[in-house]
Amino acid sequence: MKTRPDKDEYDDYPVIMVSTEGGGIRAAFFTAISLAQIVDRCPRAANHIFAISGVSGGSVGAAIYAAAMKARPPDQAGQQCDFRKSAPGFYEDAFETILTDDHLSPLLLRMLSTDALQQVLPFPVNSFDRQLGLESSLERSFDRVFKSDVFSRSL
Repeated sequence: MKTRPDKDEYDDYPVIMVSTEGGGIRAAFFTAISLAQIVDRCPRAANHIFAISGVSGGSVGAAIYAAAMKARPPDQAGQQCDFRKSAPGFYEDAFETILTDDHLSPLLLRMLSTDALQQVLPFPVNSFDRQLGLESSLERSFDRVFKSDVFSRSL
């Protein structure tokens, strides 16, 4: 509570808890865009998101959101909440750009090269894991949009 800038404005501090589901890139996109719309329309709401629980694609969207809040926290000075706004805001545009990049090609490349090689080797090679293709692709997209490597570091 000590880190919340608006803690003195409330007797009972409101919190938002987010639960996401799996479903691949669709779930990642839905989670990230939903969180972006909340923060774009009410920047102060970012202070009230207490916990995000997710699986599979939903956790990818939540991770992008969390990294974005570290890379570029929303400007909360003097802004009123307006959930009637229909135009996309900064975070919504940024997350859409990140999640509509081509993240399939790096996975296919790894599947057809290092993953295939791993199948014939009698010992594991961790750097051959194809999920690293998705991870590095998302990191590059995030870095390009936010000009920050925060997504490639531990959150």
